[in-house]
Amino acid sequence: MIGKKVDNTVASGGKAGRVFTLSAYIASPESHDEREKCILFGAENFLAETFEGQQAEMLALAESNTRSPNSIRHYIVSWRAGEVPTEEQVRDAVRTIQREMGMDGLQMFYALHADTENYHLHLMVNRIDPLTEKARDLCGGFDVDGLQRAVAIIEHEQGWQV
Repeated sequence: MIGKKVDNTVASGGKAGRVFTLSAYIASPESHDEREKCILFGAENFLAETFEGQQAEMLALAESNTRSPNSIRHYIVSWRAGEVPTEEQVRDAVRTIQREMGMDGLQMFYALHADTENYHLHLMVNRIDPLTEKARDLCGGFDVDGLQRAVAIIEHEQGWQV
């Protein structure tokens, strides 16, 4: 498995652009071939029940903290070609990532995509704590290291190739 952080290279559009564009892609990406693209979608730690309401809730919380201009993080975890995780394995992977990276209680969208040779999991996390409205410093600023640790645990617990 491979875990990587996707940097926000598009500064235009601000927080609203980031929240709406990225979450829409994660939830229902455009497919240019016959392969089903979004296999599983989930949302964590929202009060709203609809996707549109969750997007608005994420944006409102992100904007509540003016000191953090880039509170939305995007991570991808990819399985080797031929490895196909079950829905339960994906949900377990999400829980492991949340625990290892200190994301408990944070708003998150996640989706398993199957549009490439490798099944891959997108995670979109709002670092603003809904209780304190302060930005969390994931893994003490070493979030890529935390993601790699989580990936190693998932590989070990679920039996994936390293």
